[in-house]
Amino acid sequence: MTVFPGKEPRKITDRSFYKESHDDGRGSTIVNGARNVTLWDSQPWRRRGYSAGVTENLEHERTYAFPEPKIVADAGITMSGLEFLQATIRGEVPESPMMCTLGVRTVEAEPGRVVMQAPTEMFQFNTIGTGHGGFLATLLDTVMGSAVHSRLPAQQGFTTLDIQVRYRKAMKPDAGVVTVVGIAEHVGRTTGTASATVTNEDGAVLATATSTLLLLEKR
Repeated sequence: MTVFPGKEPRKITDRSFYKESHDDGRGSTIVNGARNVTLWDSQPWRRRGYSAGVTENLEHERTYAFPEPKIVADAGITMSGLEFLQATIRGEVPESPMMCTLGVRTVEAEPGRVVMQAPTEMFQFNTIGTGHGGFLATLLDTVMGSAVHSRLPAQQGFTTLDIQVRYRKAMKPDAGVVTVVGIAEHVGRTTGTASATVTNEDGAVLATATSTLLLLEKR
């Protein structure tokens, strides 16, 4: 194991759906349903303090649950896209590991239209104190894919070919619950197109996006 200069290993524990104790082969040990992951500490200020213009050294911690990816993937094979999304809303199928990581929930799904929401949290923020553009882009990409998925039959999947994001307004700490709405504009035999808008709790548009997706046969 390589130890990078100036970086000390630290441990985090995330609750997961693992039920066994074993080494998963990815540097993680699964014990009693918890994944213990060794990371490299890239924040030396946590050890020595940081005072350049900062009056308080506040550190946040977060624990969250996420499913084994195969559980989600296997559930989608036997259902149409709409059935899969509605099962997710009812809690019969878990959200994907990425959506669990970001704190996102699917709240509405109908043919060609999907709505997701996420509360504003500090871990979504960048170094200038606003919501990270990558966080918003991920929301937009996910909801557009889901909107196209909602019009697909069982055994058919999708993947993003391209995405164009237009940022309109900064996501601030008081943004409240962020809502992202995806619309499937066109679903053909081999490709689909979609659009999406993400707003803060006051309804202000934070960003919009369009996307082209490739339709695939699930295996």
